[in-house]
Amino acid sequence: MGIPKCCVPSERLAFSWQIQYPSVLIRAEFGLKCETMDDSHSNPDQFHKPAAHTSKNLFDVLFGPLTRVFSLLAIVSSFYLPVDGLGIDLCWIRKMLSLPCPGCGLTRSVTCISHLNFSESWDYHPFGFLFYSLFVANLLLQLSPECFKSDLRNSFSRHDRAAWIAYKAVISCFVVFGIARMVWCYFDTGQNHV
Repeated sequence: MGIPKCCVPSERLAFSWQIQYPSVLIRAEFGLKCETMDDSHSNPDQFHKPAAHTSKNLFDVLFGPLTRVFSLLAIVSSFYLPVDGLGIDLCWIRKMLSLPCPGCGLTRSVTCISHLNFSESWDYHPFGFLFYSLFVANLLLQLSPECFKSDLRNSFSRHDRAAWIAYKAVISCFVVFGIARMVWCYFDTGQNHV
């Protein structure tokens, strides 16, 4: 039996190896998915590729069913919650360390936006505007036609790598902001922060 050639060229190819079993030829190359071929097939150059690993589309993460429900609850409740909070401290990090966590103030920030108090919203948490925008986008997307949703999903798929990089950059900025605020509050304990 002839050894089949690799179907997918790669610039990252550093090495390749092949193993011949009685009924299966396995060929794996660095940077490529493993390809297998059963000996019983008539065409020895025909590979049966395993199902490609499908990473979750960022569109499904940002606009999935769970996010839709959460967005609806967040927007509706933000109109009914008081701007200065309920007076109940739910953050266990704040309870244990007396310092705000990266998410402290987000609920009040979103509530302030719904009540049109933009400067207070910024003071509570600058990322509140981003979250509010995401919540509104989720709600508007549900009202949009299916063809628009499909086009948007395809756009996310075409730019998948860039979208995930941007998403991770925003999450990193959120965490860095939260840590910087914790450090600031630790050394500036004379004032009441968030």
